[in-house]
Amino acid sequence: MRESLYHQYMKDVAVPGDTKDQYGIAANLPTVKAFLEEVNLNDCKIVADLGSGISSVAIAHATNVEKIYSVDNHWAWLEKTRKFVEANVDSYDNEKHEWWMWNDWRQVSMKCDFIFYDMFYTKSRIKFMEEITLKLKKGGFILYDDCHKPRLRNKVKMIAKKHDLTLVKRILPIDDRGRWSNLYVKN
Repeated sequence: MRESLYHQYMKDVAVPGDTKDQYGIAANLPTVKAFLEEVNLNDCKIVADLGSGISSVAIAHATNVEKIYSVDNHWAWLEKTRKFVEANVDSYDNEKHEWWMWNDWRQVSMKCDFIFYDMFYTKSRIKFMEEITLKLKKGGFILYDDCHKPRLRNKVKMIAKKHDLTLVKRILPIDDRGRWSNLYVKN
């Protein structure tokens, strides 16, 4: 994914009218680059992008993925992101990339090779963390974004222990806001 596309998304989609935060609501560039690199490196076939946005733009560039589920709990945001991806990602394939609302997707029984979890504010993200982790297949990867938040990081540690997840790496560099993500594999 081109860095210029990240900045275009931040300018055109993430910031205007969506948040008072000058940076917008979006994962940082090192995190989305690592997401795409790990999916390609580990030959992941079924990917869940939970919290549509810049991560949806990144994963649309994946080379070997057979199915992408971009999921959100906010319909207008999901549509805004889908339209951006369709208009700006040359390799976009609407046959393999599906767009789902959270309450519909969570009812589907599936196991994913990779889950990118950056949906909801902290309280709800913690609430649904175990349910989402259960959709990860053995040998699959899950990237928990925003692990710089103590409550979120502590819940991730508890879930990792309970579900036999091993920390693979922390996605660095930490951006100017002090954010980072942790990547785990299910044993």
